[in-house]
Amino acid sequence: PVAAVGSRLYFTLLDLQKLNPMYRFALPMFLDLYAQALDSKELAHANPQERTTSLGPLLERLVFGAVSRALLKRDRLTYAMHLVHMLHPELFGDREWSVFTGAATGEEGGAASGGVRLPSWAEAEHQAAFSA
Repeated sequence: PVAAVGSRLYFTLLDLQKLNPMYRFALPMFLDLYAQALDSKELAHANPQERTTSLGPLLERLVFGAVSRALLKRDRLTYAMHLVHMLHPELFGDREWSVFTGAATGEEGGAASGGVRLPSWAEAEHQAAFSA
């Protein structure tokens, strides 16, 4: 489990370059955080099973703390949402992630707008915004 969490965390760091090119996090920085998790005094007296299950969440906290301090304030929420989506995709419903990322344009199936039907909560004069 720790290796899977670690790889997902590292790939979220790589994805930050898409948000802003100045967000480049080196592998040695990530490996230092991984080593901190392994050497944690918090887990020093835990039995092997507890240690194994606790390393993933500890690594998540360490990486999130280090990375969020390095981000511009405007990008912190975006990173947090992306991190949660990468680590826990089961928390998001069908097409919910597309709403957060701006990829959702309406309800599928309407012929009048080229395959996209106006959502029931939107007013008719905003049709063009949903079919663009």
